[in-house]
Amino acid sequence: MRYVAEQVYKRRRRVAVFSTISEWNAHLGRRILDCYSSAKDLIAMISNARSPNLRVLMDLAHSKKIDHRLASLLDELSDSVREESRALRLLLVFDGVYDVLVHNRGSRCASIFYLERAVREFRKWGIGVAMSAEGLSTLTDPLRTNFWTVVHLGTRDQAEIETAALYFGKESSLLPKLRRGEALALSYESWNAEPFRLRLSFPLLRSQP
Repeated sequence: MRYVAEQVYKRRRRVAVFSTISEWNAHLGRRILDCYSSAKDLIAMISNARSPNLRVLMDLAHSKKIDHRLASLLDELSDSVREESRALRLLLVFDGVYDVLVHNRGSRCASIFYLERAVREFRKWGIGVAMSAEGLSTLTDPLRTNFWTVVHLGTRDQAEIETAALYFGKESSLLPKLRRGEALALSYESWNAEPFRLRLSFPLLRSQP
């Protein structure tokens, strides 16, 4: 997820991060990260030209109210933004959030309902959604069927490879052969989409002295 956030950030697009992983500050630098907790902060990032391009909106690494906080914020955001846009105005990055929600509250908790809604509806307002999970097989059906782009790192788990075949077809057999820093990707931007290998560049952005 840090790779995705970095690439969007480099293109001068705004990124808001919801994370259960404290290492974000170490990788990207505290000088550009602040913590926020309301939809107003997201809306301000969209509308304010002077707003920083990258912020950790909600540090969920130690939050005991992750389900309630995230559900309330996404619900408020969906009710507040109604201006449609074909351009990417804001990318919401959910790093490690889905797996924590499922582990603590089950796959039908309130936040996952709003995540499903965000993946399905937010794109029409110019708001992108990127999220990580332990595997495609752990995701709910509404999430799996509404992704436009799927990026999968290497795995030898046979059950996960079989699930990945729903996206990548016979190319899913490449997953056990991928090296570190490689991924298999598919984007539905075109009707004749074909899986392709993706080489992730390292290292990621670091805090500047």
